[in-house]
Amino acid sequence: AITNLVTNPSFESGLASWGVSSAYTTMAQGTGSTPAGTKYIQITRSAAGDAYGAWTSGTTPPPNTPYTLSFWIWADSSTTLNGAILFRTSDSGVCCSNLATISNQPVTTTPTRVVMSGTTGSNPTTGLQIITRVTAVVGQNVYYDGFMITQGSNSYTYADGNSTDWVWTGTANLSTSTGPPL
Repeated sequence: AITNLVTNPSFESGLASWGVSSAYTTMAQGTGSTPAGTKYIQITRSAAGDAYGAWTSGTTPPPNTPYTLSFWIWADSSTTLNGAILFRTSDSGVCCSNLATISNQPVTTTPTRVVMSGTTGSNPTTGLQIITRVTAVVGQNVYYDGFMITQGSNSYTYADGNSTDWVWTGTANLSTSTGPPL
């Protein structure tokens, strides 16, 4: 079995656990046909500045351990993100130790799967964190869905507690989930 460490990975429970964003970003839940479930997150730049959304796991990962993050991203029109998407944790109390970084990610109108892998440092002191980005254009929407973080360097097909033979480890859509690789 593998575990998807992301709580609320497909936004079926609104923005719960994804409430962190910069002062230059607005976030909303969208509904429709998506790669994972029937909901997604819409992130929009509201003003000039460091615009992002964020999620942090509730547990600190072990040292020197590989992890893989995957998710889908799309927009209303083809564009490029402004700033780097970050997959990180703090190490020895210092922010931030990047497991993986993608700068200037191209985005199209079709959901595209992004995969990022890396290894924690020798002394992680916070949970794993995802920093999402938007475009440089105020008012332009970027959509994200189907977040999955698994231990190891393998990129698995998206799954959560709503997937066949998978279970939520706590509250449905608001906890980690476990099951066989799909």
